Amino acid sequence: MSVYNGAESLPRTLESVLTQDDVDLELIVIDDGSTDGTGDVLEGYGSSDRRIVPVREKDNLGLTRRLISGCRKARGRYIARQDCGDISLPGRFSMQERMLDLNPDAAFVSCGTRFVEPGGGLLYEVAQTPEESRRGLSASNVNEIRGPIHVSTMFRKDAYDAVGGYREEFYAAQDLDLWLRMKDRGDHLPNPDIYYEAVWHPQSISGYGKELQQALAGLAIDCEMKRRQGENETELLNQAKTLSEGFRHGFANRSDPSGESASLYFIASQLRHSNLALARRYFWRAFRKYPYSPRPLIAIIGTYRGFA
Repeated sequence: MSVYNGAESLPRTLESVLTQDDVDLELIVIDDGSTDGTGDVLEGYGSSDRRIVPVREKDNLGLTRRLISGCRKARGRYIARQDCGDISLPGRFSMQERMLDLNPDAAFVSCGTRFVEPGGGLLYEVAQTPEESRRGLSASNVNEIRGPIHVSTMFRKDAYDAVGGYREEFYAAQDLDLWLRMKDRGDHLPNPDIYYEAVWHPQSISGYGKELQQALAGLAIDCEMKRRQGENETELLNQAKTLSEGFRHGFANRSDPSGESASLYFIASQLRHSNLALARRYFWRAFRKYPYSPRPLIAIIGTYRGFA
């Protein structure tokens, strides 16, 4: 797990991992240059539980580079992903460990994931069947390709090392790039039951950088095609690096409010059928964040007229 300025939500996440039953684990947590109390929280937990491996870094380099260093430090046979603010539900790790133990041909496994807004309101759930997984990872179109939810996965360390691990050129879509290489080392086995709860943050890369994710996902697919044809990927990786570095600079400065507005609008859209009052609040936040887009205001009016 990598964390940046997550002191407030970090304890809840750590507890969800440390209270997992019937599994022997180490929890590698990399503080990615936080400026809040994240380091102090980690030191406190690390001093009382030897399973925690805290790593404090001075600079904020982003998720992919921290995952690379974290996986390099990992000593176990299997590596599981976890994000700060999210929780692994009871039984997640023992279930995934058993799946890998019982299926030696599997390189990675995943579980169903529940997505919630920061206040805990349900947005949607994602689960795959084995057939859906096969179709999703074999698609050649960026709009159709589907891999497992990154944070819901556990994978074999030897398979990860064999394909070269995460690649720092991919600031986003680093998981898809990894899955497309790992599937050649073994199957992906999904468990459709919900064992993970993820928080959708308006300022996360998933919410703020959708265009970057799609562009890098496309390059990950193109890289796979090059590998299939026995051709060199260097030019495509250079393109991914250029896109990633440009976005990382802009993301660090949060210079474009339209991205956060779009993410707030998405949250509101997911809530409008289950919690109309909360959906309106998110629509209003989206409008205030970027009033130049008429979509949030139209949606607010629609919620009162019954057609949104």
